[in-house]
Amino acid sequence: MKVKCGREEFDVNSKDIVMYNGSCYQLTTKRTGKHWHEWPPVIAKARARKMIKDGVLTLTKEHHGMGLQYYNFKEIAQ
Repeated sequence: MKVKCGREEFDVNSKDIVMYNGSCYQLTTKRTGKHWHEWPPVIAKARARKMIKDGVLTLTKEHHGMGLQYYNFKEIAQ
């Protein structure tokens, strides 16, 4: 499955993790940037919420002390 983050598209599978920190959804298993400056790509809130509603992203873990939520992509049969 391909997910668009900004101007780039990333190929994701069920092993990729999305972290929600209360502000944004970050694809923590991928990196974007140039040269020495790299950071995890950010998925648009509306797109991430639609994926959660459609069942593409499933909540796997919550860290209540820090307010973090971790999501995995659902396995898609091809």
